[in-house]
Amino acid sequence: MNGTLLRRALLGDAIFEAACAMVLITFPGTLAAWTGWNTPGAFFMAGLLLALVAALLYMMTRPRQINLTYARFVMLVNALFAIGGVVALVIFWSSMAEGARRRR
Repeated sequence: MNGTLLRRALLGDAIFEAACAMVLITFPGTLAAWTGWNTPGAFFMAGLLLALVAALLYMMTRPRQINLTYARFVMLVNALFAIGGVVALVIFWSSMAEGARRRR
């Protein structure tokens, strides 16, 4: 695998996760109201976790040789996270839509 491509992919992932973490940390109440869940603390904690993951991903891109085992683990976790996100949206869509209707 091309080391430059892997490094750029991991760095892009770190940047995206840092941006998501900033949104989760900055607007937990808004996200809780939007989803209809009464748990802004959970969004805040998820943001802190994503910030930690973003920092670890950034540190993975710094060495001259990227550890492929860690990179594969990151890819697996990202795939599981994406699948879990889609499943959560499908399962909880009705509660989020109901929360949006109540705000009107």
